[in-house]
Amino acid sequence: MKQQEHNSEINKTELKKIKIVHKISNTIDNILMIIFILLLFYGSYALYDSNQVHNASTATQYEQYKPSSDDTLSFEELKEINSDVKAWLSVYGTNIDYPVVHSTNNQKYLNTNALGEASLSGAIYMDFRNSEDFSDFNTIIYGHHMEKQTMFGELDLFKDEEYFEEHEYGNLYYNGEDHGIEFFAFLEADAYDSYLYSPIKMTNTNRFEYIEYIKSNAMNYRDIEIGENDQIVVLSTCASLQTNGRYVVVGKISNELYENTYIEERNSGGIFSNVPYSIIDFLLANPLIGIFVLIILIILILLILQQIARIIERHKRKKRLEELNENNQESNTT
Repeated sequence: MKQQEHNSEINKTELKKIKIVHKISNTIDNILMIIFILLLFYGSYALYDSNQVHNASTATQYEQYKPSSDDTLSFEELKEINSDVKAWLSVYGTNIDYPVVHSTNNQKYLNTNALGEASLSGAIYMDFRNSEDFSDFNTIIYGHHMEKQTMFGELDLFKDEEYFEEHEYGNLYYNGEDHGIEFFAFLEADAYDSYLYSPIKMTNTNRFEYIEYIKSNAMNYRDIEIGENDQIVVLSTCASLQTNGRYVVVGKISNELYENTYIEERNSGGIFSNVPYSIIDFLLANPLIGIFVLIILIILILLILQQIARIIERHKRKKRLEELNENNQESNTT
């Protein structure tokens, strides 16, 4: 009789242990599920936020204001919206096709777009020390190095010699007229290079030393004729792997207009056709988000496998409980 009572107590103890383990297991499952849901919400927001920043940095939002030979009124409308707008820059064969602004400092348009609205992608802007009418020898123009090749996110591509040779021309509209740009140099520079980033007046006799400085530091260079009355533009953006690093592309402003041979390629559905990014393209362009999505997928798979293991374990526990209950009933009857 004592042995039966002892067995009954053991069975009750085991039942309590099983119930405790079951509760702990359910609690862990709930915590993991909450963590997964939070990560999912955070990931969704990150994707949404990244897409919003990208949309705010594309040139398409300014297309309606772009000046053309038969329509300059739209550009004048943009100037009425924001009087800091002074020019329009296009680099053929790239997505660089933006209005250019000029302010009293170099900070305003880091987080303000050409419409005068707050924007993380900022605007394409001239150095505040430059004359707004491009009358200096070298006009320095800045822009953020954005993802998915928006703003000045393609300047680093000029590092490739073949790309540099294939992308030779652009256009600069200012003072009511179009001007051609012939690009002749690409270099990686330091943000604190005071010589490179100093505007030079046309009256400065040392301006040709400036060209020699560019040539001696250039990774890619094209010999072109630069006369004493010629002017240049210096396009600058942040280098992605260096804190103070800068990618710089230099071009000569010309009264000669150059044909944009990439228009046909864009309209014919080439590499510049307006095809939406696939999910894979987006994740490749945003590696941190890609890693985050991968982690979420791994957690999801682990949760599914864990749930399967839990179901199997619960089935075993249920069977064990049934056996223990049967033993208790037999003990009680005897």
